[in-house]
Amino acid sequence: NQLRETTLEKFNLSPAERRIEILEILKTTDSPTFEQLFSVPTLNHFVVTMLTILDMARKQEIKLTQDDQFGDIKIIKGEINE
Repeated sequence: NQLRETTLEKFNLSPAERRIEILEILKTTDSPTFEQLFSVPTLNHFVVTMLTILDMARKQEIKLTQDDQFGDIKIIKGEINE
């Protein structure tokens, strides 16, 4: 058996830092879509962004809405940030 070689990327974005970025986006955009928050196409960025969005929704800092079954998911300010 041969071991696989793997290269690990250094990733310096925490959920706390991503939360600040999302709040800044909400200041300039009324209801950004889910896709607009995933601007960097890497798995690490996706995971940090998803965890941050779910945590912010849990804390009611943002609300996630979807009008149709396969429609865009919109993010709006929650009761805490209004």
